[in-house]
Amino acid sequence: MKDFLTIVYFHLKLFAQNSYFRTIVFVTTISYVMIQYVAAYAVHDLANPNIWLRAGIK
Repeated sequence: MKDFLTIVYFHLKLFAQNSYFRTIVFVTTISYVMIQYVAAYAVHDLANPNIWLRAGIK
């Protein structure tokens, strides 16, 4: 188990050091929320909680 946690720590450290991966996490999250909002707006159903669950808001 210790070996597994060491490997996870190592990879997370490398992931955090690379600005491309940090940026892509934020950009994809924001764009997915925007796509869900546009889809909900198009069908006039902004009060539907399932849309925000899919976007990871609630």
